[in-house]
Amino acid sequence: MISKFPIDQLYSYVVFFPAAILCYLPMKNQLVKPWKTLALQAGAAFLCLAIPAAWLTSLFLSRSNLIFMTATAGCFIFYVHSVKAHFSKAAAIFIHVCAVLAIISDGAAVYDAFKHPDLGIGEATDSYTAFQLAGTLAAVLISARPFSRYLSMLVDKLDLPRVWYMTIPFALCILFFCIMVQPVKYETLHYNRVGSVAIISLSVMMVMWIVMAVIFYMIVTDILDAAETEEKRKILEIQASQYDALTRYIAESSRSRHDLRQIMRTIRNMADAGDLEALKKYMDSYMEHIPVNKIELYCSNSAVNALLNYYAGVAEKSGIEINWNISLEDTGRIDDVDLCGMLGNVLENAVRACGNVPEGEAFIQLTITNRNNRWLYIVETNSFDGKVIMSGGKYRSVRRKGTGLGLDSIRSTAEYYGGHAEFSHKGREFYTNIVVPVTSQP
Repeated sequence: MISKFPIDQLYSYVVFFPAAILCYLPMKNQLVKPWKTLALQAGAAFLCLAIPAAWLTSLFLSRSNLIFMTATAGCFIFYVHSVKAHFSKAAAIFIHVCAVLAIISDGAAVYDAFKHPDLGIGEATDSYTAFQLAGTLAAVLISARPFSRYLSMLVDKLDLPRVWYMTIPFALCILFFCIMVQPVKYETLHYNRVGSVAIISLSVMMVMWIVMAVIFYMIVTDILDAAETEEKRKILEIQASQYDALTRYIAESSRSRHDLRQIMRTIRNMADAGDLEALKKYMDSYMEHIPVNKIELYCSNSAVNALLNYYAGVAEKSGIEINWNISLEDTGRIDDVDLCGMLGNVLENAVRACGNVPEGEAFIQLTITNRNNRWLYIVETNSFDGKVIMSGGKYRSVRRKGTGLGLDSIRSTAEYYGGHAEFSHKGREFYTNIVVPVTSQP
């Protein structure tokens, strides 16, 4: 990797480009800026990091690994700030990509050792750089589809930072192993079967990484499926409760209609007798027993309508004033479970926030509308106590340590469908604005 001329040292940093592709493929729906703009910024960042690193490497040959890791740390800082995903996701993906590249780099060292047995890792040749670059490009070609399709889906839907953090130690172990087994002198690999053992060890590490990645995907998909099933169960429970309430209303209305003839006869007799006071009392008593249908028809979507009725009932019991304007027709490609998940999180957060507001001041305003059957708008405002905790421009939960996972879930679902969600506050009012395209090509 070391050479007398900085231009040669710059070649060793070209591997950053395919590495960046591997890092950004899972984040294709999480980019802060359009990919063309991001590519230009990444290129500029590469030059700002790689050129000084190449010069420093040519001056301090024995510190090449430290300089390379420092440049990699700079890339990580740029990467984290270029995606909207939670830090845990960005860190996990970046470190795992580094682990894979570390295996490839050690493989390049073994290859270089067999071609130049009298050199060492600090004197790696062009064959080392070429093998490393070829191996990384091969990793990009092999991983492009799994990363952009399957891992991207996990990034979009799995909003559990602890799960992502739990994957990092395994990748760090691979990195540590690869650093420790790097041959300072290539001649070491020619003693007995050290070279063969190195090849087998690196192959085993790569296979272990692939197996662990597959296991992680299978476990997480099971978690997501279970969460979706639980969400559907909740929706069905809400719909069932609304159905039971409607059934009771129909039964009570039928009994009222059945008794109507007797009631009218009693009213007629009281009127003929001229007993107005008794008539008024009787009618007041009758009015109190007339069944009232508390189920509102907010929209034609039965799942959304049941959810809105459920939270309307919760708000009424909690003394929260509601002002809802619902104009929802076709939800298009948006799945009912995802839509109800977003609405449920919005209203659940609003109800909890209103619980900390003095009596008589709690309110929830909600507007849901389709614009030209192309865009779905969800605009919500609720009162709260004015206390917020923010970190990195994001709201953190005031009830527990960490970010507000409900808000992260809302944002992730909106972005999964190509939309976005924004949250803000002013004084004692909290605002939620969600925009999602109903069609695949808005």
